[in-house]
Amino acid sequence: MRMLFFNHVSNAMDSFRSNRSRSILTALGIAIGMGCIVLILSMSGGLKKLIESQVTGADGNIIVVRPESNRGANDKNFLSVINTSQTYARSSLTIDDLKTISKIKNISAAAPLAVSENDLKGDHDLTAGKVVATNEHLPNTARLTLANGQFLGENLSRNSIVLGYTLAQRLFDSSEVVGETVKIKGVSFLVVGVLQELDNPINYNDIDFDEVAFINYEKAADLNSGLQVQQINVKLANQSAIPAASSAIEKNLLKSHKGEQDFVVLSGKNISSSTSRLFDAIASILSLVAGVSLIVGGIGVMNIMLVSVSERTREIGIEKAVGANNGNIMVQFLFESLLLSLVGGVLGLLFGYAFAFGAGSMMPFNPEFSWEVVGITLVVSVAIGCIFGLLPAARAARKDPIDSLRFYR
Repeated sequence: MRMLFFNHVSNAMDSFRSNRSRSILTALGIAIGMGCIVLILSMSGGLKKLIESQVTGADGNIIVVRPESNRGANDKNFLSVINTSQTYARSSLTIDDLKTISKIKNISAAAPLAVSENDLKGDHDLTAGKVVATNEHLPNTARLTLANGQFLGENLSRNSIVLGYTLAQRLFDSSEVVGETVKIKGVSFLVVGVLQELDNPINYNDIDFDEVAFINYEKAADLNSGLQVQQINVKLANQSAIPAASSAIEKNLLKSHKGEQDFVVLSGKNISSSTSRLFDAIASILSLVAGVSLIVGGIGVMNIMLVSVSERTREIGIEKAVGANNGNIMVQFLFESLLLSLVGGVLGLLFGYAFAFGAGSMMPFNPEFSWEVVGITLVVSVAIGCIFGLLPAARAARKDPIDSLRFYR
C-alpha cells in the first residue's frame, strides 16, 4: 500500500513535468484566487493586531464606554457591525454620564468624544473636516502628544481650538499656527495647540487624529444642536483597578439610565472588538468574492485533467491490461489533480504574503503571518483538487480496456 502511494506520487510528478507549461498555467488559476484570500486575511489580521497593540500600549489601564444598540454586543449582522462609534444614529451617552464616571474611585481622567462634520476656514477656502468636542483629559486617555502649544483646558477660553497636524497644514500650509484663527460656522476660534503627526488613522477611537480639530464640548454643543457623546474614554490610576472600576461604571450608569443597558463598558482587548468585527465582516465578504476565482481555477484543473485523460486513453488500457483496477486508475488521476491544486495553493500562499508584506511597507501597519492561514490554504487546495479532479478520475476509471488499447492519437 505504501509503495502504491509513492508510485502514485511519482506518476503525478512525472505527468506534471512532462506538461510543465500547461501544468504551471493551470496551477496559476488556483494561485490567483488563493493569493487574494491570503492577502485579505493577512491584512485584516494586521489591522486587528495594530488596534490591540494600541490598547495594550496604553499600559492596559484604559476603559472605553460606548452606546450599545438593542441587538446586543454579540450581534453578527453585517449591517449592525458596520456601525462604529462615530455612526450611531442615536447615542445613549450624555455629558451627565461623564460627570458620573469622573466621580468613581481610581479614575484619573475621563474624556468625551463627540464627533461632528463642519466646515473650517483658515487662510484658505472652507475645508470640510471633523470636529471633536472633548475636554482637557483627552490626551491622557488617547495617548496624544502636542507638537507645539497646549491642549484645551479650564484656564483657556471656550473659543480655543487644537488642530491635528495634517489639518493644520491644510488650513495654513504650516504646523506653526498657534495664535492663528479658525472659523467654524462664523465663530472665531483661537488655535492654542497642534498635535504631533501620528500617521495612525486606524485606532480604537475610530478617529484619524491628524485630520480633526478639537474644541470644548460645551462650545460645540452651542454650535451643533443635538450633539451626541459617542464615546467616553476613561483612564485609571493602575491596571489592577480595571475590574472594580468597570463594575462601578456599569452600576452607576445603569442607575442613571433607569436600569436600561443601552451602553457597553469595554476594557483590554474588548475595546477593539467592534472594530475587529468590522474587519472580520469585510474580510469575509472580500474572501467570498475572491473565492469565485478559486472555482474558476478549479474548473481549469478539471478541464486540463479531462484533456489528460483523453490523451492517455491507450496508457489507461495498458495499465488495466497488466492488472490495474478502476480504483487504482481513479486514485492515480486524483493524485495528479491534487498536485496541480497544491502547487497552485503554495504559489498563492507565497504570492499573497509577498504582496501583503510589500504593501505593508507603505502602510502604518504590518500584515500578520498566521499558520492558521497556511493550514486553511493547504486544506482548501486539497479540497479543490479532490472535488474538481473527481469527474476526470471517474471517467478514466470507467474506460474499457479493450477500447482503450485500440485508441491511437
